[in-house]
Amino acid sequence: MELVYRYRRCSRRPDGLLAAMDGVRGADAQRVRTMYRTSAHRYRDQCVHERAQVMAVDAARYRLEEHRSRLGRRLEWAPRWATGSQTSSLFRGELSSWSGYPLVATELQGMPVVLSAQRQGPVQIWDPAQQSCVATLDGHTGEVTAMDCIEVDGATLVVTASDDGTVRVWDLERTTELRRFVVQTEAEAARRADRNELKTVVAGLACTRVHGEVLIVGCAPDGSAWTRELVSGEVRGLLPGRSGHGSYDLPVLCLERQEAATALVASPSGPLRRWNLETGECDLLHDSTDCRAVASLALDGRELVSIGYRDGELQFRDAATDTVVSSCRVGHGWITAIAFTELDGRAVMVVGYGDGSMELRERPDGRLLARLNGHPQWVHSIVITSVDGRPAAASASSGGSVRLWRLEEQAEEVEPPGHSSQVPAVACTVLNGAAVAVSASHDHTARVWDLASGRELQRFEGHTNWVERVSCATVSGTPVAVTVGQDETVRVWNLADGLETGRTKAGYSTPLVCGHLGGDPVALLVHEGPDKAFARIWNLKTLEISGTFEAPGYLGALAWALVDGRPLAVIAGMDSLREAGRRTELWDLTDRSRVGDFGGLTDQVNAMVCGTDGRNPVVLAATAHGGAQLWDLRTRQLRHRLGDGWVSDVEIGLLDGLPVAVTADHYSLGIWDLGNGTLLHEIHLPVDPSAVSFASSGELVVGAGYEVIVLER
Repeated sequence: MELVYRYRRCSRRPDGLLAAMDGVRGADAQRVRTMYRTSAHRYRDQCVHERAQVMAVDAARYRLEEHRSRLGRRLEWAPRWATGSQTSSLFRGELSSWSGYPLVATELQGMPVVLSAQRQGPVQIWDPAQQSCVATLDGHTGEVTAMDCIEVDGATLVVTASDDGTVRVWDLERTTELRRFVVQTEAEAARRADRNELKTVVAGLACTRVHGEVLIVGCAPDGSAWTRELVSGEVRGLLPGRSGHGSYDLPVLCLERQEAATALVASPSGPLRRWNLETGECDLLHDSTDCRAVASLALDGRELVSIGYRDGELQFRDAATDTVVSSCRVGHGWITAIAFTELDGRAVMVVGYGDGSMELRERPDGRLLARLNGHPQWVHSIVITSVDGRPAAASASSGGSVRLWRLEEQAEEVEPPGHSSQVPAVACTVLNGAAVAVSASHDHTARVWDLASGRELQRFEGHTNWVERVSCATVSGTPVAVTVGQDETVRVWNLADGLETGRTKAGYSTPLVCGHLGGDPVALLVHEGPDKAFARIWNLKTLEISGTFEAPGYLGALAWALVDGRPLAVIAGMDSLREAGRRTELWDLTDRSRVGDFGGLTDQVNAMVCGTDGRNPVVLAATAHGGAQLWDLRTRQLRHRLGDGWVSDVEIGLLDGLPVAVTADHYSLGIWDLGNGTLLHEIHLPVDPSAVSFASSGELVVGAGYEVIVLER
């Protein structure tokens, strides 16, 4: 109870509470501490009410029932339950929420430090033990895209490359700039801008020694590379690029245990290249295309190179001979970052993935020791540092966050209590008289959840790639779920027994909506042909395609409506990336004829839903720039614009008999009066929501990051 008391006393001063928790002991108290730390970067500047919303969901994710109840007591919408997939008891804190991709771990006057590059700002030097920025390297006028450090004559030098066209060398202890080299002039930058090329100048960088000289090895977005002498900046070698494409993040790895100084340099769409820095000769590493996680380690006197693949395979190769020494399967996603260390005498590795997940694994067999989930997006960098004499990991992701993790084997079950990747879609229905939700995930599964208890009822396994969409229907009295995967299949699943009952081929991530046509349950799909896109009507009873018509563009959104007894489909497509090429059309599904279009809806449509505002049939569109837009289905005129900017998903339902809209946008949900377009409630979340659905019993089901969250009034 003392911990709860301290929460109440410090509720208006979150930093005071976080500091007070540093010394807590015992597993339960440490779990509470981790919960409060998880979203501190998000709620720190929020008001007390918004802070309580965020922390109540986190309490549900960590299964802290007393905290969930206390925090949710005065909320309009409180979490009933939430999965905890995107949490980790090993999370220590977030160093930065607005950083670029490069990270460096080193020491400053004997103190472990981590260097990160603030976006459009300085390089920040962090004390991981105190989680505080102790100094900065100021001077670059563009974003720092690559950096490394090296010790020279007893001093630690930091080398940074920036979009301002310069590479700079810094004395870490004095935080002063020693020298700079221009690698791109303003005129060259202007020409690249005219050609719409990537702004990034240096996509990767590493330091090494060759015969006593310190060299900087840099890589451009097209894969071309150079070496420069650190003192003079003189160019010592050039390596041509292998692709006309570009990438803003390419690994460069210097190997110093070889007979000749060697660098591995990535290409944006080709294999890794092994560049002899002494002779200038270059060859290709076999089977290494699109590999991003490249690191070196010593084993039995040999220098090995680790290479991570898209399918979760990790190889260890002899750097000199390019032969595979060993390999293991460490996950089912793209390995994007890796770092090695020792933990209590055991060789371990921290592995990051393209979906934002991270894992602590034993080396070299890959046995899973702990999950380090929390990043919402692609993990770009992982470095090993030290806190209180124990190894710790710092990681940077596409979302701009730099996170700090304790490294130790988890005593509890390491399998997550839910999805292990993004949840882009949710749908609600009724099974055996009880309200349930169905979630689709990038972990290749869809799952059925009991809304009352949060218990997983079924798991649909069979898709061989991301499951992107889900919709529910009833076939001959049996509730079913229809899922769309990036394996180009659409599948039907029996909700009661979890069995697959049918499938058809579909295009990549086809839009999906279910309804009734001629008394039969059907699914409406959009399929891309060589030159055109087609909408197909799939009869879920006979499992046959019962109709096809040309659709307006590709990769749009779908919604189903019943207007004056007519089944209608709203189809949003894109004929091009230009706004003028986008259109949203209304189709009569009875005779598959075009009724008309929504002339002013030219923004990218992320999702749509049809319903009523209490008087008229409407369609609600989630757009990329214009908020959620409510359109009258009879007149095809805009009724209301709900908010602005990006909206991921939308839903229509009833709240105390009042027709309302729900919008999912940046880390929040909005609940709006459909009649007058006013905002009724705003719900702040710790994870960015991508999907939302109203349950028949009144709950809101949210897909956010890896989580399924159920909110109740």
